[in-house]
Amino acid sequence: RLPRPLEAADAVKALSAQLFAEDGFRGNEVDYYAPQNSLLDRVLESRTGIPISLSVLFAAVCRRVGVQLDMIGLPGHFFARHPPH
Repeated sequence: RLPRPLEAADAVKALSAQLFAEDGFRGNEVDYYAPQNSLLDRVLESRTGIPISLSVLFAAVCRRVGVQLDMIGLPGHFFARHPPH
């Protein structure tokens, strides 16, 4: 489903749509502090997690198609970004 040739920005958009819109991965708004939100096997099973676990999952999927993401931790926030060329 990914466009060929693979442009990083297009891959990130397509994979984001696949994981979060189509496959239903989302933040756990009901029980944010539940330990299972940090366990990747549980995140995969329930399709819910916290920002850092969802970002790690997303970065791993991106890496499988050759797109590197930088993981950026800030107080109270966690980001994943595609590094500039």
